[in-house]
Amino acid sequence: GKARLVLLVIFCIWVFGFSLTQREMMNTEAMSAAASPYLGDIAPKLDRTSPKKMGPKDGTASKLESTSPKMSGPKVMIYVTTHMSDQHIWQLKSCWPPALQNSLLLNSSDIVVYLTPNTVTSKNVSNSDVRLLQHTFRNQKLTIHTRPNLGYHESATAALTDAMAEGWWEGYDWIVRVNPDVIIRDDSQLWDIMNHDENATGILVNCIQSVAHPVVHTDFFAIQPRVLLRENLISRGSAEKNAEKVFTNAIKKSIVGEGNHRWLDAARPKRMVCRAGFERDMRTTPVLHYHHKDVSKETDNFNCPIPF
Repeated sequence: GKARLVLLVIFCIWVFGFSLTQREMMNTEAMSAAASPYLGDIAPKLDRTSPKKMGPKDGTASKLESTSPKMSGPKVMIYVTTHMSDQHIWQLKSCWPPALQNSLLLNSSDIVVYLTPNTVTSKNVSNSDVRLLQHTFRNQKLTIHTRPNLGYHESATAALTDAMAEGWWEGYDWIVRVNPDVIIRDDSQLWDIMNHDENATGILVNCIQSVAHPVVHTDFFAIQPRVLLRENLISRGSAEKNAEKVFTNAIKKSIVGEGNHRWLDAARPKRMVCRAGFERDMRTTPVLHYHHKDVSKETDNFNCPIPF
């Protein structure tokens, strides 16, 4: 009888201990879940293929998001006009590579070159000039239009009239016109206006101090071609030969008159010279018409001094 009583006591103690152990394990699991309430949601919510869902401390996510406008921003053409002078050739070799590398606006846009070689006809285009353009803009969609060189102001005006007459600008939201010696050093203001200012149709540099009677640069401008009046540009028979005055008159009503222009004041020349950023600090002007001193064909110095 005593033996059975001892066995019964041992059995009761074992059952009680087992029950206590199970309860402690359940409590431990409950405490763990309470300490990490989102533990079960982490895996399905973390999408590592999408930078927007990564944490704010992830440097890669921030970098990827900063380049997203390249796919979703406006369609832009960089319209380069050149006669491939020694100065232009030097700039294409020296300052355009870092400009393209550092500018989202430049490296995400199509490039169209209006080439007017220093010859009587348009047939004598140097193969080396074409190869240089193809190499400089090897990562962009590049189109080259060759026309006769009509002279300084005449060719500058013809670059606009030919583009309008032949429909090169159709399908683009913005046209940015530059020479190879006009360098976009900082595109932040340009890109911000193009993407966020719904009323802006022109980003311009004034040659002079007067805002009431401006003279607009043609070595640099950015416009929405949809608002240009074709008949105002296609006027080669006009008595006015100055390219800046022709262009100013062409946009006076459709852009400036509507108040839809934005002045790039930081690039306005300090003296009345139609060169963007003239006598400005190259560390601060967003656009700079820059002439390098030594651009001889013998030079091997292709270091661009412009900080980007």
